[in-house]
Amino acid sequence: MSKHGLIVLIIITGLFYIFLAPRDPLFVSVLFKVIPMIGIILYAYLRIIRTSKVTSFEKVMVVGIIVCAVADAAIAITFIAGLVIFLLGHIVYICGFAMKINWSLKHFSIIIPLLIIGAVYGHLLIQNIQSQEASLIGPVVVYIIVISVMVVMAFLTRNPFAMIGSLLFYLSDAVLAWNMFVESLTYSTVYIMSTYYSAQLLIAHSINKIANKS
Repeated sequence: MSKHGLIVLIIITGLFYIFLAPRDPLFVSVLFKVIPMIGIILYAYLRIIRTSKVTSFEKVMVVGIIVCAVADAAIAITFIAGLVIFLLGHIVYICGFAMKINWSLKHFSIIIPLLIIGAVYGHLLIQNIQSQEASLIGPVVVYIIVISVMVVMAFLTRNPFAMIGSLLFYLSDAVLAWNMFVESLTYSTVYIMSTYYSAQLLIAHSINKIANKS
């Protein structure tokens, strides 16, 4: 299958999960949820395979996508397990992006607005968690910090696909947390999963481009 055909398949399977896939039994729901991620992993793999040697950066980033796919399945079973595995996925992404960053002070100006947004949202979220699930405050704070660092690192690569992908990942998680701890949102699955699949696909697309950047 061509890469373009695979993208179409990813979109179709993603839309099927969001709008049509059964939510019971759980095994079937998780299976349909993970199928688009398997497609994204394959897409990333096809993009990095070429005549020259696959770089360490590319390997690390593909591992990051795989870890997130595992987290996808886990979070449907237990929130805390999914949170921890997604946390590991972000750490893998951070390690990958760090390999391709040109460390320059002028590039760090992007950190300030991202940190402000993260701090404001985190404060609002933690206020609500405190009144419901106080035991989750620590893990959620750590997660917000780590995903914020991941977004910053993606921006420091200066690759537009990685930048937009990381922001969509952040948005997906923000909507998920808001829906869980603040108020139930109509069509929450549509918002959460459409941004999430788009995020992972854009990050997968960015890998080869970042690796080949001079």
